[in-house]
Amino acid sequence: MDSPHTPLLRRSTSVFVFAGYLALAAVPQVGPAILLIPILALSFWRTGERLDANHPIYGVLSRAITIAYFCFLPLSLVELDLLPTVVMLVIYIQCYTLVHVKQVRNYYHLFLMSLFLLLAACVLTPDPIIGLILLIFLVSAVWANMALRIVMEELACGKGSDVELVSLDYMLHHAYRDQPQDKGSSMPAVAASLSVAVIVFTTLWFFLTPRIEAGVLGRNQVDNQTVGVGDTVDLESGGLISDDQTPVMLVQFPDEPDGQIQNIDWLYWRVTTQNTYGDNRWDNMPVRLLEPGVKNLSQGQRNENGEVRRLERFMRPNATVVHQVVYMDDVPRNGVPVLDLVQRVRVDDKAKGIEVVWGRDNDFTVRLRKEGSRRLNYEAWSEVGEPDMEELRKIPLDFSEMDPTDLEVLTLSPLSEESIELARNLMQDRPTLYDKVLSIQNFLSGPDFLYSLDDSATQGRSVIDEFVLRDRKGHCEKFATAMALLVRSQGIPARVVLGYRGGEWNDSDRTYTIRANMAHLWVEVWFPTAGWIKFDPSPRSDDAPGSGLSRLTMLASRGLLKAKMFWFREVVGFDRAAQVERLQNFSIGVIQGFRGKTETADGEQVTGTMGMLGFVTPLIVLTGLLVGLVLAIVRVRWVPLPRNLPLNAQQLRVVRLYLLLRRHLQRFGVVCAGKTAEELCAELHGPRWGAPAEALRTIELYNQVRFGNLTPDALDLSALRRSVLAIRPVED
Repeated sequence: MDSPHTPLLRRSTSVFVFAGYLALAAVPQVGPAILLIPILALSFWRTGERLDANHPIYGVLSRAITIAYFCFLPLSLVELDLLPTVVMLVIYIQCYTLVHVKQVRNYYHLFLMSLFLLLAACVLTPDPIIGLILLIFLVSAVWANMALRIVMEELACGKGSDVELVSLDYMLHHAYRDQPQDKGSSMPAVAASLSVAVIVFTTLWFFLTPRIEAGVLGRNQVDNQTVGVGDTVDLESGGLISDDQTPVMLVQFPDEPDGQIQNIDWLYWRVTTQNTYGDNRWDNMPVRLLEPGVKNLSQGQRNENGEVRRLERFMRPNATVVHQVVYMDDVPRNGVPVLDLVQRVRVDDKAKGIEVVWGRDNDFTVRLRKEGSRRLNYEAWSEVGEPDMEELRKIPLDFSEMDPTDLEVLTLSPLSEESIELARNLMQDRPTLYDKVLSIQNFLSGPDFLYSLDDSATQGRSVIDEFVLRDRKGHCEKFATAMALLVRSQGIPARVVLGYRGGEWNDSDRTYTIRANMAHLWVEVWFPTAGWIKFDPSPRSDDAPGSGLSRLTMLASRGLLKAKMFWFREVVGFDRAAQVERLQNFSIGVIQGFRGKTETADGEQVTGTMGMLGFVTPLIVLTGLLVGLVLAIVRVRWVPLPRNLPLNAQQLRVVRLYLLLRRHLQRFGVVCAGKTAEELCAELHGPRWGAPAEALRTIELYNQVRFGNLTPDALDLSALRRSVLAIRPVED
């Protein structure tokens, strides 16, 4: 399809197609990562068309990929819901169409699939920016459809000049047939006018049509927040909290067996602590308390540029230390996530403009000083483990040795007398400090309380009083705050900790993924001689999502985070010495594998019978099967034969060659549908083709077979096939 308006058709179609993906990107569960697909496909548009027209192997390989995809399709339908499966299929077909030679019907297919992507995005509750995207979609649809119609008319009429649009009244109504015609409008002017009309009509329709839960004709929408670690904990900002599945961290435990943490209850990723509560929100006030057995925190080690890249403190005896290697896409402003209690933190010495420092509150908060992007790759060593309950029960309820100012800060509890009386009744029959605190946790985690992200704000009243005494429904911020304040009301120091809880294990790369919806708030209570002890009254809410679309979105978002991690580690933070060491380790591992030697977790070498061959053999077999499938596809050529033809083998080869010729000519815009062999021969005698001998010979052989029922003499059809595929239009 080549005409003066073909470039306009390509540009308008590109915007039209891109608008469909913009609509998907407006869905929070999908995000802007989906835009990478149309960017790559549209960038490869012209190159793909040239490859499809000039190199038959390109079509063969693309069809092989299509066959492989359709083999995968039933599995995706089983694993995912119907909607994401259909969306994936539409995206594949659209990308396939973009990078191949297109006829008129293919452009209509592109338009229809863009419309489907828009409808799918609207079903999935997109962000408000979908309104602007809808306008872009409508305007690009007007231009793309008009450009396609103009190109069709130009190709049909053979006109090389610009097209003018005139009223059909001059041709259809008898009153105008004999009157002179005024000069028509140009296509861009008409398209622009129609675009303005579409925008005006759509805007009026939007404001005048009644809608539920929006606008002056419906009820106001509640505020919609997103889970995650913020700078503050404000309990008055109620509303529906979206369950954001975006991954924020990838973590490896290189020193653990199989890279998997021994106890999932250790996965509490501390960001910072907050110890002052007032006006329904938490804040921070410096205190001088330090964990028993821990010396003062060091100022850290500086590199040659004077930047602190390592922090370290004295380790308590008999502590279980866990080594973490973490990549985080956006470090929170109030702290770097690490497991409790961090003993050492290290950032790559080659990273520029990065500095880590201890927080000011002696709470083991690690803060990041960095300008620009807060992407960070770091290592940490933390003391983890669960305290001995019997040892905790031996600790007396005595805070006389604590600084009075610190004690006042950590026991301030602005609760009503009714809530304080409730805490007193819960604790009065408990003999020890640990049992008193545990009674509050058990009360809040009992059946009378419900965990919910649909949180209604409490204006002008104490949020926690309402939560504890009446409402009893909320998220982790309310549960943790309620426990901290109830414990404080009885003179026991407590604070809340902001961070993440849990992790999603991935067996393929031995990593844990921490997502935004794992953001959490828990409680720490001060025990003399033992320090801060963790309590968590909130029910578990980090179960995996059930819908197929959520699983697909999580998989895609995790892949994007891994790509960012690879770029940050291997490209931005490239270390030549580290790369050489990796290559040496890999080479040694391969050689030992072929020798049948492997190493256990204890460092002992074990001799096996297969070694590396146990991995290489299936890989060779799989590669051989794939190569055989491609060779079979190349040999068949996927050219359909007419049915019910009583022909011998040699005649069938001639018919197949003729069909291959027709298909080859269609790649260059020749309309072969409905044409006889003689009509096709006449077109080949035209100036564009110059009567290629190979094509005319093929048509002659075909006529002999079909209409003379003759069997051609022995000839090399393979050489003739290669010559047919090499035919090109005569250069102008």
